[in-house]
Amino acid sequence: MELVIAFYQYCITPYGHIHSRNSAIIELAKKLGRTPNALAMKMCNFASFDPVHKQRNVKGLTNASKVDEQIWNDFNNDWQKLLQAYQIAIQELQFGPVSEQTAPTHTAGHQKKTETYKQVKIRIAQSFFRSSVLANYNSQCAICRINNHKLLNAGHIIPWSDDESYRADPRNGLSLCVLHDRAFDRGMITLDKDLQLVLSRELKKMHTERRNSVYQAAFIELEGRRILLPEKFSPLPEALEYHRDNIFELRD
Repeated sequence: MELVIAFYQYCITPYGHIHSRNSAIIELAKKLGRTPNALAMKMCNFASFDPVHKQRNVKGLTNASKVDEQIWNDFNNDWQKLLQAYQIAIQELQFGPVSEQTAPTHTAGHQKKTETYKQVKIRIAQSFFRSSVLANYNSQCAICRINNHKLLNAGHIIPWSDDESYRADPRNGLSLCVLHDRAFDRGMITLDKDLQLVLSRELKKMHTERRNSVYQAAFIELEGRRILLPEKFSPLPEALEYHRDNIFELRD
């Protein structure tokens, strides 16, 4: 239970904020009956397995266990599994051990309950996805670096409706301001294999025809620029390839 909660908290916490002075960690540690330092250390252990930190030669703490690694591997391969396990762990933390939870049956008498269950699952997935993606980029737009939380979206690389297995995966997300999120969603921009900004021919044509300073500042001047790299959970190459092949409008 504690490992599941610690991993969930690792996902939604900016890496630089994983320490014993973080108020959220202090509050959670109190509920778990642990010290803030113990919880922060457990969260840092997961950094030992994160490819982003491996590339930076940040190894995390040396006492990461095989169980920590198993938690990392299990949930990175199935993010819905993490959300389900986390919900059970939180219930047990608040109310004690609970019996195995099963989804409602799809009979006429349970239709309303089934729809409510689905809506709750969607809200949980959306909340986790937004929190983890924004934490990965330290609440900045990956393209323009704007850092106003109210102007940021957690955008899906593979759209929500295209593949359910990627819906909650933070590696399928980009922290983008509302302008760049809409442009990415509509296929007007994408990222190449080196995570550099690529513009569609439509966007370039619009700039040529209108000579609007917003196009110049928000897109033209940023073309070819590498995005802000996340602190955790780098974008999946296969997700970006899917976006380039299926959503992006090809250039001349």
